[in-house]
Amino acid sequence: MISEAAPIMISQKHGHIINIGSIAGRIGVPFHGIYSASKAAIETYTESLRMEMHRHGVHVSLIEPGDLRPGGDTISGPGIESDLAAKKAMEIMKKEEANGTDPVKVAQTVERILKSSNPAPRHLVGLDAWLVWACERVFSRAMCEWFLMDHYKVPKQ
Repeated sequence: MISEAAPIMISQKHGHIINIGSIAGRIGVPFHGIYSASKAAIETYTESLRMEMHRHGVHVSLIEPGDLRPGGDTISGPGIESDLAAKKAMEIMKKEEANGTDPVKVAQTVERILKSSNPAPRHLVGLDAWLVWACERVFSRAMCEWFLMDHYKVPKQ
Protein backbone atom coordinates (compact mmCIF):
# COMPACT_ATOMS: atom_id res chain seq x y z
CA MET A 1 0.00 0.00 0.00
CA ILE A 2 2.78 2.41 0.97
CA SER A 3 4.73 1.79 -2.24
CA GLU A 4 1.62 2.71 -4.27
CA ALA A 5 0.53 5.73 -2.20
CA ALA A 6 3.94 7.26 -1.40
CA PRO A 7 4.69 8.58 -4.94
CA ILE A 8 1.36 10.43 -4.96
CA MET A 9 2.02 11.91 -1.53
CA ILE A 10 5.52 12.93 -2.58
CA SER A 11 4.23 14.64 -5.73
CA GLN A 12 1.65 16.53 -3.65
CA LYS A 13 4.18 17.27 -0.87
CA HIS A 14 1.56 16.23 1.66
CA GLY A 15 0.19 13.14 3.36
CA HIS A 16 0.09 10.87 6.37
CA ILE A 17 1.28 7.29 6.57
CA ILE A 18 0.11 5.48 9.67
CA ASN A 19 1.39 2.03 10.55
CA ILE A 20 -0.25 -0.13 13.20
CA GLY A 21 2.29 -1.94 15.31
CA SER A 22 2.03 -3.25 18.84
CA ILE A 23 3.62 -2.63 22.18
CA ALA A 24 4.94 -6.18 21.69
CA GLY A 25 7.32 -4.67 19.13
CA ARG A 26 9.19 -2.91 21.95
CA ILE A 27 9.90 -6.00 24.04
CA GLY A 28 9.52 -9.67 23.21
CA VAL A 29 6.49 -11.38 24.68
CA PRO A 30 6.99 -14.97 25.87
CA PHE A 31 5.64 -17.55 23.42
CA HIS A 32 4.92 -14.78 20.90
CA GLY A 33 8.40 -14.36 19.48
CA ILE A 34 7.40 -14.28 15.80
CA TYR A 35 4.59 -11.81 16.52
CA SER A 36 6.92 -9.57 18.53
CA ALA A 37 9.56 -9.77 15.79
CA SER A 38 7.05 -8.78 13.09
CA LYS A 39 5.91 -5.80 15.18
CA ALA A 40 9.52 -4.77 15.83
CA ALA A 41 10.06 -4.82 12.06
CA ILE A 42 7.07 -2.50 11.56
CA GLU A 43 8.48 -0.23 14.27
CA THR A 44 11.91 0.15 12.65
CA TYR A 45 10.43 0.37 9.14
CA THR A 46 8.22 3.23 10.31
CA GLU A 47 11.21 5.04 11.84
CA SER A 48 13.20 4.73 8.62
CA LEU A 49 10.27 5.75 6.46
CA ARG A 50 9.60 8.80 8.64
CA MET A 51 13.15 10.06 8.06
CA GLU A 52 12.93 9.36 4.32
CA MET A 53 9.55 11.06 3.83
CA HIS A 54 10.14 14.10 6.04
CA ARG A 55 11.77 16.11 3.22
CA HIS A 56 8.69 15.49 1.08
CA GLY A 57 6.23 16.87 3.65
CA VAL A 58 4.78 13.44 4.38
CA HIS A 59 4.15 12.55 8.03
CA VAL A 60 4.76 8.98 9.17
CA SER A 61 3.44 7.72 12.51
CA LEU A 62 3.27 4.44 14.39
CA ILE A 63 0.38 3.37 16.59
CA GLU A 64 1.38 0.94 19.33
CA PRO A 65 -1.65 -0.61 21.00
CA GLY A 66 -1.53 -3.01 23.88
CA ASP A 67 -4.10 -5.79 24.21
CA LEU A 68 -7.26 -5.08 22.24
CA ARG A 69 -10.59 -6.72 22.89
CA PRO A 70 -12.30 -8.88 22.07
CA GLY A 71 -9.02 -10.66 21.46
CA GLY A 72 -8.52 -13.52 19.13
CA ASP A 73 -6.62 -16.70 18.79
CA THR A 74 -3.26 -16.49 20.44
CA ILE A 75 -0.29 -17.19 18.24
CA SER A 76 1.59 -20.33 19.12
CA GLY A 77 4.46 -22.35 17.83
CA PRO A 78 5.31 -26.04 17.58
CA GLY A 79 5.23 -27.94 20.85
CA ILE A 80 3.41 -25.25 22.79
CA GLU A 81 0.37 -27.49 23.34
CA SER A 82 2.48 -29.82 25.50
CA ASP A 83 4.35 -27.05 27.36
CA LEU A 84 2.56 -26.30 30.64
CA ALA A 85 4.25 -22.90 31.07
CA ALA A 86 3.22 -21.90 27.55
CA LYS A 87 -0.36 -23.04 28.11
CA LYS A 88 -0.57 -20.99 31.33
CA ALA A 89 0.87 -17.91 29.59
CA MET A 90 -1.61 -18.31 26.73
CA GLU A 91 -4.51 -18.46 29.19
CA ILE A 92 -3.34 -15.21 30.79
CA MET A 93 -2.97 -13.57 27.36
CA LYS A 94 -6.44 -14.65 26.22
CA LYS A 95 -7.99 -13.23 29.39
CA GLU A 96 -6.15 -9.91 29.01
CA GLU A 97 -7.12 -9.60 25.36
CA ALA A 98 -10.76 -10.32 26.21
CA ASN A 99 -10.61 -7.44 28.71
CA GLY A 100 -8.33 -5.24 26.59
CA THR A 101 -8.71 -1.75 25.24
CA ASP A 102 -11.63 -1.02 22.93
CA PRO A 103 -10.33 -1.02 19.31
CA VAL A 104 -12.29 2.21 18.78
CA LYS A 105 -9.42 3.88 20.68
CA VAL A 106 -7.09 2.90 17.82
CA ALA A 107 -9.50 4.39 15.27
CA GLN A 108 -9.71 7.59 17.32
CA THR A 109 -5.92 7.75 17.37
CA VAL A 110 -5.83 7.42 13.58
CA GLU A 111 -8.34 10.26 13.32
CA ARG A 112 -6.32 12.45 15.69
CA ILE A 113 -3.13 11.83 13.65
CA LEU A 114 -4.88 12.67 10.38
CA LYS A 115 -6.18 15.94 11.82
CA SER A 116 -2.78 16.97 13.13
CA SER A 117 -0.47 19.20 11.12
CA ASN A 118 2.52 17.80 13.04
CA PRO A 119 1.68 14.36 14.47
CA ALA A 120 3.95 12.65 16.97
CA PRO A 121 6.05 9.78 15.65
CA ARG A 122 4.55 7.24 18.08
CA HIS A 123 1.16 6.85 19.70
CA LEU A 124 0.53 4.44 22.57
CA VAL A 125 -3.00 3.06 23.01
CA GLY A 126 -4.12 1.32 26.19
CA LEU A 127 -2.94 1.22 29.78
CA ASP A 128 -0.78 -1.85 29.20
CA ALA A 129 1.04 -0.09 26.35
CA TRP A 130 1.82 2.81 28.68
CA LEU A 131 2.99 0.40 31.39
CA VAL A 132 5.49 -1.24 29.03
CA TRP A 133 6.69 2.20 27.92
CA ALA A 134 7.13 3.28 31.56
CA CYS A 135 8.89 0.03 32.46
CA GLU A 136 11.42 0.64 29.67
CA ARG A 137 12.10 4.14 30.99
CA VAL A 138 12.53 3.18 34.64
CA PHE A 139 14.01 -0.32 34.67
CA SER A 140 16.75 -2.22 32.86
CA ARG A 141 15.87 -4.50 29.96
CA ALA A 142 16.60 -7.52 32.17
CA MET A 143 14.19 -6.25 34.83
CA CYS A 144 11.43 -5.62 32.26
CA GLU A 145 11.89 -9.17 30.97
CA TRP A 146 11.72 -10.48 34.54
CA PHE A 147 8.44 -8.59 35.07
CA LEU A 148 6.99 -10.11 31.88
CA MET A 149 8.10 -13.61 32.86
CA ASP A 150 6.57 -13.15 36.29
CA HIS A 151 3.35 -11.74 34.85
CA TYR A 152 2.94 -14.64 32.42
CA LYS A 153 4.06 -17.20 35.03
CA VAL A 154 7.07 -18.34 32.99
CA PRO A 155 9.35 -20.38 35.28
CA LYS A 156 12.69 -18.70 35.90
CA GLN A 157 14.55 -22.05 36.33
